[in-house]
Amino acid sequence: MTTPAISVVLPTYNVENYIARALDSLIKQTYTEFEVIVVDDCGHDNSIKIAEDYALRDDRIKIIKNPKNLGTYHARRVGVEHAEGSYIVFLDPDDELAENCIKYIYEFFVRDESDVVFFDVSYNPLKKWYMKEMKVFPERNATSLIQSYFTSIRDNYSFGTPGKAFSRKILLEAYSSLDIDYSFRFVFSEDTCLLVYIFMTNPKYSVLRYKGYIYYSNPTSITMQSPIKMKENILQYDFMLTKIIKSSMKLKLSPSDKKTFSLLLRKFQSEKQLFLRHSGGKTDYFRHMFKAWCLVPTLSKSIRIFIFIVTLGIIRL
Repeated sequence: MTTPAISVVLPTYNVENYIARALDSLIKQTYTEFEVIVVDDCGHDNSIKIAEDYALRDDRIKIIKNPKNLGTYHARRVGVEHAEGSYIVFLDPDDELAENCIKYIYEFFVRDESDVVFFDVSYNPLKKWYMKEMKVFPERNATSLIQSYFTSIRDNYSFGTPGKAFSRKILLEAYSSLDIDYSFRFVFSEDTCLLVYIFMTNPKYSVLRYKGYIYYSNPTSITMQSPIKMKENILQYDFMLTKIIKSSMKLKLSPSDKKTFSLLLRKFQSEKQLFLRHSGGKTDYFRHMFKAWCLVPTLSKSIRIFIFIVTLGIIRL
């Protein structure tokens, strides 16, 4: 195969029930000059065996094995480091891409000489009625990407990798600057850390209004996690906040970008309170919901608090 233009990176850990669907969606792409890098993050199911079977039939599929389980952040990083393509698309193995997705992304990279291409996301199942629509790409043309993307503290933004493609160069620079040690297993809010850092560097970007990423909700939500797991996630969330704050100081943001970043941090603090709302009993739920509302008052939080009160704490959304 000639040198691929695009590399699709799949951080793979215990996804045997889904990875075939993801790989099938890639094989069906109308654009063919790409490679698939499956990063084996040392799970204990048949995910990699399934990927190996696909690789025997399609030489675009490559498998990179980590020496041990490094977590999602470093699995993606390893994939980028081994990639040959000039552009990177991250695909979680339990999701898939629409058949024209890579074709359109490549065209936008070449046409606009972009560092980042935003594209739309289709959610399966749809978000619950009381949740605001997720915003996945910039909606105004401000002086910087962080201001163009983050336009209101009350809106719901996607700070994950779905719906974003990157030049390999900008990703390598971000990983190098963030300098997160391989010994730290970063698996919660890790994509937010990477994305916010890239936003703060103000890269050139394009917006592709095409639902190219098909996202499947994972049934294991934070509301179903054990107290120990939730504590670990909050520690990782705090790590992310600390890392991006330090990065913002090193990058020397403009006054307007600093103002936007300050609002973004306030939103993240509100999200942290939402994570914590299920960490204890009724009193803890109300306390964290009220703090979240005070930081960023929204209709959805008001509805949650109202339902909690009228049901005497029986229903905690």
